[in-house]
Amino acid sequence: MSQVKALIAGLLQNPAVIKSLIERPQALARLAGLGETDLRTLGSIPNALTTLLSSSSSQNECTDAEPSAFGRSLSSMQGNESWRTAGRGVALTGVVALLAVVGAVVTVSTVSLVAARIRPKRSTLTFGCPGMHVFRSSDRPAISVIIPVRNEGGRLLTALSSIVEGRSRVFALQIVVVDDDSSDGCCDSVHSLYSWSRDRVRVDVVRLRRWAGIPYARNVGATAALADIMFTTDGNIRFPTSWDLRIRERIGPRRVLCATITNSNSSFRGYGGTLHIPSMGFSWLRSPAQYGGYVPLSPCTGTIISTELFRRVGGYDTAMPVYGAAEPEFSVRLWLSGAEIICMPDLLLEHRFRPAAERRPFLDAISLTQVYNYLRFGLLYLDRPRVLQLFRHYATNAPHLFGKALRQVWSSDVWDRRDLLLRTLPARFDFFVRRFGIVDAHGQLATEAI
Repeated sequence: MSQVKALIAGLLQNPAVIKSLIERPQALARLAGLGETDLRTLGSIPNALTTLLSSSSSQNECTDAEPSAFGRSLSSMQGNESWRTAGRGVALTGVVALLAVVGAVVTVSTVSLVAARIRPKRSTLTFGCPGMHVFRSSDRPAISVIIPVRNEGGRLLTALSSIVEGRSRVFALQIVVVDDDSSDGCCDSVHSLYSWSRDRVRVDVVRLRRWAGIPYARNVGATAALADIMFTTDGNIRFPTSWDLRIRERIGPRRVLCATITNSNSSFRGYGGTLHIPSMGFSWLRSPAQYGGYVPLSPCTGTIISTELFRRVGGYDTAMPVYGAAEPEFSVRLWLSGAEIICMPDLLLEHRFRPAAERRPFLDAISLTQVYNYLRFGLLYLDRPRVLQLFRHYATNAPHLFGKALRQVWSSDVWDRRDLLLRTLPARFDFFVRRFGIVDAHGQLATEAI
């Protein structure tokens, strides 16, 4: 297996090879220095290699007394006259090159095999942020609102005011503001805005020493949460009047609530989102009835969840840094953990979406990180056909980023994480796909699970 992984490492130096393999298999002959006749002659090599990979999952090594499946396949080919004739005219380096290309992609796409052969570093999903002090109080708040903030200016004060003043009655409320290395001073005075004795509100500010991004900031806020109910949102929103009543009526130990997101500058309403394969991207649901009131993906702008459930499933995957993929991955993991997410069409959060002049430079600056995040998301859950579609999508749409992002994912803990999810989640990704009719790039139900 180490030799196969070494072949993959070489492949990652040239992402165009992957795209060529997927879209134009005949180009492999030229890539490996072989002719079309040679490729046809060697056509049984991929099958032989697939046999090798399949057998390697059940055999740690082969003895002289029992040849490997790959060895037996090669022996049968060598007994064929066409193989012997072609073999005399094909350079060994060409065969190795062909094997490298075919074997690498087969191995990358059969990621469960690789994952199974790497010892996991953890035995359970864990939640926590290194260095964070978890404080406790005898007078616990009823709800903890978690707000990661980075340079929100006066919008943060507007958000806090709507949360506090929008309560149906005065009840104990905690607001955890996680300052993600802001430079505009937007968090400097918020801790003194409200009084516990007068307003029954405590505002706790946690400052990060450097920009960590949304997933990590939300996990830090969750670590500081005191209440049994946690409401994750943003610093650029407005809460409606009596927002808490709707939560108290519908929240449950295994039920996650998804608020409806509106746009202050349009009639837009988003009732949660759904997953797109092969990009692993998020798109808004425009009707609350699309899935009978259930929601595949809940945006962290308005997710209400029991604090115990959030911590038990492990929080957001902080190996997906800054922005992109961590939100939908968390929702998928919730569904596979036995939880449900329901839409709340009557809980409207007014959100400020970035104008194009702000959004485009931001997305351009983090484009490599986003491709990395979506590749990681896909490799955690997708089966072989959908992994190949994932590669094709990003090799085509982000060719200047795909190779570097794939190398980063390959050297990360993605295989350990995939193996961990396989062993600990009660359901497989197949359940999520069937539950919401998620289709792939060819319009087919992505039903093969990891």
